[in-house]
Amino acid sequence: MGDVVAQSHERIAYYDNVKFVLIVLVVIGHIIDLCAISHPGAKSLFVFIYSFHMPLFLFISGLFLSRERLTGQKTLERVVQMVALGFLLKVLLFATYYAIAVIQGGDTSAVKFTLLGDGSIPWYLFALAAFYTLSWVLHRANVWIVLAGSLVVGMLVGYDSSISDYLYLSRIVVFLPFFWLGHMLNPARVERALAYPWLRVVGVVVIVAFAVLCLVRVGDAYHFRPLFTGRNSFENAIKAGLVGCSWMHRGVAYVISATMCASVLAVVPRRRIALVSEFGTRTLAVYMLHFPVLCALHACDAYGFLMAHGISWPFVCIGLGVIITVVLSLPVFSKPFSWLGAQLRGVAHASAGVRTTAA
Repeated sequence: MGDVVAQSHERIAYYDNVKFVLIVLVVIGHIIDLCAISHPGAKSLFVFIYSFHMPLFLFISGLFLSRERLTGQKTLERVVQMVALGFLLKVLLFATYYAIAVIQGGDTSAVKFTLLGDGSIPWYLFALAAFYTLSWVLHRANVWIVLAGSLVVGMLVGYDSSISDYLYLSRIVVFLPFFWLGHMLNPARVERALAYPWLRVVGVVVIVAFAVLCLVRVGDAYHFRPLFTGRNSFENAIKAGLVGCSWMHRGVAYVISATMCASVLAVVPRRRIALVSEFGTRTLAVYMLHFPVLCALHACDAYGFLMAHGISWPFVCIGLGVIITVVLSLPVFSKPFSWLGAQLRGVAHASAGVRTTAA
């Protein structure tokens, strides 16, 4: 979903391939959570996906936010766009939940609209707005000191149970190191650094080893869910079964996520792949629209229907995840968001011009 930033750079097919893989995993992860999380194997796949998919998305978003081209006007345009899209997604989700409640004859008063935070998917857009702002505010700071500081704060924030979904603060603090590390680096250099064949072999070994570990030790692996989602305090993680959760567990989660991110980047093909590379340029539309679609399918028990007719949960989750991603990647769904993004950038640009004139 680094579409907003990447549009100002020459596209690199490699990163579009990565983004397509990640957005497919986003959809699959949400399907698992809606319909199959009671299966031990589904829990393993959920933890496997969540260990790296959002950290890697944020890393790529930071990677394409060039420090050399960072200006106040560009930052304002990006922040306005992300905040507006975040609220649009919140309204879209509220409308979806309300419509489902009405159709099913449920209690519509139970459908709540939370203005300044929730545990749902708009967090990513608001987090990006916060990260873009921080990148501008700290653009003259020593990048290594900021990285070290963000890691320390990220490992300690779990001790404060009051920092949770309000303003998406927990996720902003926890995931900042991944975005900032990307912001420190150069996309072309990262691609070249990970292009060695032996690194691809190492990446495959790491990915397979972690997948096997998640399957074999599903109970222990699933206890890390509260840490990989980034929105839970250590107290909540302990209640979920992660005994004695502390800064050290967060440190372990950081190491796992960083290792998995590097491994995935080493394994994904660099060449342009038909459709995959193209669809990787349209991840924003998929992110904005997929969850209402999943909720509608869940409301009509489509998942249960498929599994009741002999289709096992892996085929339901993975198959539907790929199909929904591909369909929502079609131009008919992405063009409205491209148009809206251009309008929002225009508003921000005009606002910056008025402010400059007034000064």
